[in-house]
Formats: sequence, C-alpha cells, structure tokens
Amino acid sequence: MTTYTVFDNDFEEHAPHSHLTLEAAFAWVMGSCGYQHRFERRTTSYVLSVWDLDRPDMEPREELSTFADNVEARRELMLRSLDGRFKGKMALLDDEFQVRLHKALAHLDREADEASAADVQRVSGNGTWGRDVPDDVAPPGMDAPTPLGALE
Repeated sequence: MTTYTVFDNDFEEHAPHSHLTLEAAFAWVMGSCGYQHRFERRTTSYVLSVWDLDRPDMEPREELSTFADNVEARRELMLRSLDGRFKGKMALLDDEFQVRLHKALAHLDREADEASAADVQRVSGNGTWGRDVPDDVAPPGMDAPTPLGALE
C-alpha cells in the first residue's frame, strides 16, 4: 500500500505525520488549513472546490482535473493538493520523505562540522589568536599580559 508523510514548512511547530493513505493525507491538509472541500462533476471533467471556513465571503478556489474518470480525477486532484499549494502543507511518499530528511540532516551536520572546524582553527593559532601571537599582545577586549620580569 502506498503511504504518505504530510508536513509543512514549520517542523518546529507541526511534526510530520507518516504512514497515511492518500485520502488521509488529503484530509489532514484540508483539516489543518481549516478548509472544506467538494469534488464536483463538470461536463467533461471534475473540479475540486475548496473554501476557507474562516472566510465564508470568499469564492471557493477551484482546481480542474484533466481526467474524465471519477476515480482518476479524484486521485489527481488529491495528489495536486499535496504539493504545498494550500498554506504550505505538503505530502511525499514515505520513502521519499525519509530520503529527503536524511539528506537535509546530513547537510546540517556538514554545516555544523564546518562551523566547528572554523572555530577550532581560530583558537588553535591558525587563525587570529593562538600560539603564533606574540606574548605581549592580547586578544581584543583584554589587557596585554604583564611580562614576568616586571612582577619582581
């Protein structure tokens, strides 16, 4: 069975939901947006009408299917609604979501490693302050060290 993970742009606020059928993923997107929807038969195709329950004065948004068959049209319209067009809510196949998530985490790890390496380089003497700085020079914001001979 094909399953989806739904998520939005704000991972901190809304954790992804996995292992949802297409219908459940579509329902999650519609519900989390506060939208009501209806599939309607037109002369040669089907339309998904979506309206915001908080703004009943607005005209419904309509998405037209390219299919004349009811099952194919509904599937196409549900899949299309999972691409982020509704308030940034999206869904990917579970496997695709995991692949992209691991790539994103690996990218963040590389950035953290590079930032850490730059900090170590700066402190170790290969950067601004370190063992190759003369003894009578202090880092910015600090007093220069007192020479040992001056303490006697």
